[in-house]
Amino acid sequence: MAEYLSIFISGFEDTVMEWIPRELGGAKILFINGGLAYFKYAGKPEYVARLPFINNSFVVIDKYSGAGLTFEKMVYGASKKTLRTDGAVGGDGGGSFRVRFSRENTFEKVPIKTLETAEQAIIRNYKLYTDRLRPQHEYWFIIRRGEPGFFTRLLNKDAGAKPQKGELRQELASLLCLDCRFDKNTVVCDPFAGYGAIPLCIQKHHTYAKLYVNDSDKAQVAGLRNTRLNAGSGVHISNAGAGVHISNTGAGVHISNADAVRLSHIGDGEVDLVITDPPWGLFGNYGDINEFYFLALTEIKRLLKPSGTAVLLTGAPQEMAAAAKRAQLSVSSRKNILVNGKKATVFKLTKIIHQIY
Repeated sequence: MAEYLSIFISGFEDTVMEWIPRELGGAKILFINGGLAYFKYAGKPEYVARLPFINNSFVVIDKYSGAGLTFEKMVYGASKKTLRTDGAVGGDGGGSFRVRFSRENTFEKVPIKTLETAEQAIIRNYKLYTDRLRPQHEYWFIIRRGEPGFFTRLLNKDAGAKPQKGELRQELASLLCLDCRFDKNTVVCDPFAGYGAIPLCIQKHHTYAKLYVNDSDKAQVAGLRNTRLNAGSGVHISNAGAGVHISNTGAGVHISNADAVRLSHIGDGEVDLVITDPPWGLFGNYGDINEFYFLALTEIKRLLKPSGTAVLLTGAPQEMAAAAKRAQLSVSSRKNILVNGKKATVFKLTKIIHQIY
């Protein structure tokens, strides 16, 4: 089995621990910590590269341990070995590359002699040529405290369109959805859809009966109506062979332009799941974040079935927790994460059931 590293948003360790083996049949987690998963997998490397909830994945060429580990020691070790050659690590012949050095998730500059030694080892083993600006392949030396050092090749995913300012990244939208359970009868709602990252993720990777997509911005809603959210109907099978998802493409999608605190087109107790990313700084006519969150959560509570769940991402956890208590929603879990370097929290909320004796 080849060994892999996958980097994800720290705070979702339990989610990723569950979903890597589900998506990659036969994968064995070796360790998972601080936004990094190290695992074995016998399948095709492109299946690892396609995992939608992962930021970057790497195939491991070699690993190093011992006290005082440095990039110089790792590069020296790589230069003295015959490196494994197969398609996953670069043995398919041809193409350009560059070498990067990552310490504690931050790129680090190394002496030119160290860089050139690493480059020569890769050229000798993989018949590639250097291009430090626009390479086809990247090889990374990775050091993180308390873990082995790794010499790896980046498995490039399709970059796709660069997220716009304020747009949720695909990986985070996917992780928010993976913390929920979907089936063919699920009714789900995103009251603050924005650019549509969450609904698009649901449509692509999950089963559902009905998907309510809403935003108060008319331009955003017009954009959503021109996306795949409003395209066709039927069944789509994605990522076959690396965990198969059957999902509805366009079927049962309802896009609306409304204030999220007054979703009158959705019935009381109609929704199983609310998954959303409320505004972090602009609160319309409400001004005060506390009142805004309270009104939004009160409406979410109205939408939810007694067994329903709401998953919300916020940069204001104290205000969200206070609003949930005021709206009589119970915090069943919370994850502290970073979004673009800013502290954030993912809340999972459920209705408080009042028992009558």
